[in-house]
Amino acid sequence: MRIITNRDELKSLEEKFKQILIRLSDERIKTNISHRGGMFEFDVYYSSKLNIWFTFGEESNRYWNAFGIGRPGKYARVVVEVNIPKEGVDRRIGGVFLKDKSGRVCLGHRGKIGGGARGVGPRAFWNYYKGDKIDIPENGEIVTVALIGCIDSPDFPEKIKQFIVEVDNIKEQAKS
Repeated sequence: MRIITNRDELKSLEEKFKQILIRLSDERIKTNISHRGGMFEFDVYYSSKLNIWFTFGEESNRYWNAFGIGRPGKYARVVVEVNIPKEGVDRRIGGVFLKDKSGRVCLGHRGKIGGGARGVGPRAFWNYYKGDKIDIPENGEIVTVALIGCIDSPDFPEKIKQFIVEVDNIKEQAKS
């Protein structure tokens, strides 16, 4: 597998990713999310089938994809972000789209998690992560990426939910 770096391809995949999830939602909810040091109101999508919420945005260098568990009320807690660079490789951004030799596209994560608590971060992620991992070439190095799932697979939404729940569990383990 290789990391997808082309700007147009990333934009198209981000849109496809969003549409897959939005189709599964059955409610759109206004809620407050702590983001970049402030509290902001966002429209989030909620899927009762998966019992997760998600929202999307764009920043100058990345697509912002935030996820949480349960139906949000006035406030929602972000469990994990699966942000994607708009172009190229940026190791500071956790999410990646990957493509295999047959053209199948998968979503991966570098394990860059936060949580505002001591011990929560990439080291804790890799110490506790039990899901699929893949080693991929990147700029002359081999890096490990958590393989969330392939976007055309029927179980992709469930794989996203599993990833969110696992990250939530990792954060709890890291705090204790």
